[in-house]
Parts: sequence; C-alpha cells; structure tokens
Amino acid sequence: MKVIHPNASLWALGRHRIELGARDYVEIDRYCRERNLLWFASCWDEKAVEFMEELEPPAYKAASASVTDLPLLRAMKSTGWPLIVSTGMSAMAEIVAAVHAVGENRLLIAHSTSAYPCPVETLNLKMIHTLRARYHETPIGYSGHEVGLSPTWAAVVMGATFVERHLTLERAMWGTDQAASV
Repeated sequence: MKVIHPNASLWALGRHRIELGARDYVEIDRYCRERNLLWFASCWDEKAVEFMEELEPPAYKAASASVTDLPLLRAMKSTGWPLIVSTGMSAMAEIVAAVHAVGENRLLIAHSTSAYPCPVETLNLKMIHTLRARYHETPIGYSGHEVGLSPTWAAVVMGATFVERHLTLERAMWGTDQAASV
C-alpha cells in the first residue's frame, strides 16, 4: 500500500495512476523480448536514460516538451541508439538548436502539434515539407494527436517517412492522452 501525503495535489495523485515504475518497465521488457517485439520509451531526465540503457532499447524518443532540454537530448543521443525528436511544442529556432546539439546522424524528427486532441485545422502538415527541405538527409515523420486517422494518411502522402499514434482501449478512459488516441 502506498501512503500519499495529505497535501498532495489531485493532479499528482492522478498522475501516479498512469505512471509506470521500474518494475513495470522490466516487465514490459520481458514481455516484449518473449514475443520478439521492439519497444522504447520517452525519457524525461538523464537518470531515466541510464535506467533504460539497462534494458537496451532500440531507440529513444524525446517528447515535444523535451526539445529544449539539450542535456537530455545529448544523453539519449550519446547511447548510440537512434533518437526520435517530436517537435510539437517548438519554434523553428528551438528545433534548429536541438538538431545542432545532437547532430543529424541517427536522428529522426517528428512533426506534431501539441494539443490533445488537436483540431484538424491546426495540424500544420505543411511543416513536414519545411522540415524535409531543411533536413533532407534526416527522416521526417508525423506524430498525430488528432481524432481519426485521415490526417495521418495525409502526412504520409506529404512525405512523412514514419508515424506515431497514441493507442487506447477506450477514448473515454481516464488519462492524459485518451481523448487524442486512436
């Protein structure tokens, strides 16, 4: 039984319902290895990168909120595994700084718009063209947070070489990404 401080915020209490601990990740790793599935995670600090390295992920994913955390990006990139950087909360200058900090080798960039769910009219899929023109040797993908799959297919038609979508069992479930998931 976990004891929670009586002054803990409701947000923090709810967050603990959806966050995974080290044992959970070890179990995910065991499950995936038994089924020959590749898996990886978004790390939010350097300590998490050190932990994930013990599980030997095939890649790392930097969440949109981490694009300006250059020490974290460098820590993920220094592992030698590919790094996927999501750009949803970034201005172009921040994307440029992130790419400059880690280099384009083994880098993938995912265009996204950080709204959950994201209205289709604000997806700005033309950004895929902008990123491809600037980083023509780097795979440019799409991380969608909108309802439905049509914009994802449109992103592929526009040149996205990989896609990321959040999946859920039920969009009405409690959690931060449920409503924006497929």
